[in-house]
Amino acid sequence: MTAHLHDSLAAFISQNEIPARQRFDLTLLVNKCLTVNFRAPAAALQALLPGCLTAEEIRDSGMGMLSVCGWDYWITRLGFLPLPEIHCKALSFRIAVTFRRSAGIIRAFYPLRTMTTAPIGKWPNGRERRDVPQLDLEDSGEFYGLSRQSRDPLQRDYLEGDMKTVSKAGAAGSIFHDINEAARFILAHEGSCAYDAGKKQLLFQPIIYPPWEICFCHEFQHRFPWLQHLCADAGIQIIADSALFSEEAVQVWKKNRFLAPAALTRPALNTAAVGALQG
Repeated sequence: MTAHLHDSLAAFISQNEIPARQRFDLTLLVNKCLTVNFRAPAAALQALLPGCLTAEEIRDSGMGMLSVCGWDYWITRLGFLPLPEIHCKALSFRIAVTFRRSAGIIRAFYPLRTMTTAPIGKWPNGRERRDVPQLDLEDSGEFYGLSRQSRDPLQRDYLEGDMKTVSKAGAAGSIFHDINEAARFILAHEGSCAYDAGKKQLLFQPIIYPPWEICFCHEFQHRFPWLQHLCADAGIQIIADSALFSEEAVQVWKKNRFLAPAALTRPALNTAAVGALQG
């Protein structure tokens, strides 16, 4: 990893998000979710991850997946306590990862950056939010998407999907054979994780997903200047792969916990390029 990239990531994390404990389960009612996916060499994505995590490989292709998930939802329950429904929006940039515990390989996603309008200080993904971003929602029935306006050009994110093109038909140009393979790899994780560099510990949050209906969205648009800048800085070439759409699902984000380094070992990648990237 170059010193420039390391400094950029460290500065971003210190200014925006720090790992934090979530001590209660949160139940969410998801309205809609649009996930735009980019494939890139798994070994290259490794440069963006702490050493205890491995970028998950799609089959034996050598490719990993970086996704941008835009969604809106209601928080309906804190632990066992019902809440007045709180409508929230979120935008998350994340990498599909694995890590090894005594029970075997755990599949998770690692958020590089998460923005949410949730009025709860400590939020899923093990991140503590220091500000509330302005996220604009488009949900006309014909189109669905999220955007963010900012004085900083790198923060002007945008994604939108044409709902008329949502179906289970295979996505042209995607690495995935069909919708089932795409849904399993991108959305069927065991949870979310963050890394506390000071403690050198992984903060893992199990997530309970419903048997939800997932489709490809075949026509979509996006603009992610921060992601493009980050990948250019790291020398990572990302290729737009596909977009997934789902709606009307209940999720439970369980309280998270720290995993000591002794409990973790990193699975090996099928490619030998990791050492060169992290040297």
